Order: sequence, then structure tokens, then C-alpha cells
Amino acid sequence: YSSEFRSFVERLAGLEKGTLTDRVDCAANCHARGCHLLCHDDVIGTRRVSYIIYLTDPTPVWRDEDGGRLELYGSVEEEIPVAGGSESEGDGDGDGEVDKSQWRGGPTAFFKVSNVVLSSDVPTAGNPTSHIPELVLNGFTTRLGHRAGRFLGSLFPHNAQFRGRQVATFHCQRDYIFARHHRYVFEEGREVDKERGHRKTTARLQELGPRFTLKMRWMQEGTFDTQFGEYEWYHKRKEMDVTRRKFHL
Repeated sequence: YSSEFRSFVERLAGLEKGTLTDRVDCAANCHARGCHLLCHDDVIGTRRVSYIIYLTDPTPVWRDEDGGRLELYGSVEEEIPVAGGSESEGDGDGDGEVDKSQWRGGPTAFFKVSNVVLSSDVPTAGNPTSHIPELVLNGFTTRLGHRAGRFLGSLFPHNAQFRGRQVATFHCQRDYIFARHHRYVFEEGREVDKERGHRKTTARLQELGPRFTLKMRWMQEGTFDTQFGEYEWYHKRKEMDVTRRKFHL
């Protein structure tokens, strides 16, 4: 971009004169209907301004109700998260997305998200209610796993409303974290209780969705810092994935 245009953007964004250089990064992504780009921020290296260009098919004309528009959130001082997200992006099979979550005192974790299935696509899915679900964390056995489990557990209030009979599960297996959302359903069974003279009550799980799989890439102490942040753990594939018998979570 020309120096005149960069000066205009600097004034518009409240940046000091000369902050922007002639370096421009560009990434193009093609997303299928029903996919999602999860909440994240754009604090990367020396980046100062982010831009978005929608390359929609001109025929038919794209409408807002078609979905896909990015939802942008302004940063609020002293409140976390300070992030931006979108309503409907991702790749065709829901793989390759990342999610960065922050809290005031940290830690900050970075995940790969895959196998995303929306509630509307879950077979025989029920309708979730606004009740706070119970939380089940299973399979986090190492010290890092306990840290990751507490991290995910802090996403939910710890005052579950049992009347709603809903449960959110994060199950860790072979360093993959499987997320599921269910409801307990109690029904009248076929067997008869001879002592009471009526049918026994049976219980089953009804999936509410969505479902997805997480793979942690790194965990940083405190809130996200690209320059001085200290990594508690970083997944190095060539060094760490040398055996199928050792897992980190």
C-alpha cells in the first residue's frame, strides 16, 4: 500500500506516524456452510492492523442472513477475554481451527479443534436448556493433564443446576480431548418391580451437541504475550511423538 494510505490507516487506528510498514500478510480460506471459526484474537508478532475481505460468489448476491459474517469484539480493559470470533467459518470438515482462551491470571492455551459436529447435525439430538450443566473431566492423569483439566473446567460455573439434568464432558484419551454435551433421560422400563408393583425406571443419555475434539498445542503462563510470554508446555511433534506409549495429558 502507498505511504499515503498507510498514513490514513495510522490516523484512523490511532497509531503513531511511521508505525505501519509496507509489509502486508494475506491468508485466504474457503469455508463450507455450517463451519465455524472459533473465538480468537489477532495479536501476532508485530501485526498492528488486521483487515478482512469477503470474497463471496456474486451470483446469487450474498445476504446477511446467509451467515458467515465475522463477529468482531472490542477489547475491554480489565475484562477477559479480549478476543474476536466469527459466526460461521471453518474448513469443510471442521478440522484445523484453533481456539485461544484467556483469563486474567492465565494460563493461556492454544488448541487445534477438529471433528466439529453442530447440534443440528447430531442424530436424534435433544434441545438444550439454559441450565448450568454438570461437568465431567475424565482421563487427565499427568501434572500437565490436571492443569489442562482445571483450565477447561474454569469455562463453566461450578454451581451446576441439577434440575436441568445436563452434563458437559471433556474426556482425554491419547492426548486428544473429546467434548460432549448430554442430558440424563429417565424413562419407564419394561421390567416390573415385584415389591412395588410398577415398572422400574431406566436412565439413558441423550446427546445435545455440539461435539468436537481438541488437541493442545501449547500452554503459556499468564495471559497471552507474544514477546515475553513463558511457555509452560509446547508440543514439539518431532521430539515428542516418537512413541505411542507415552502421552502428555
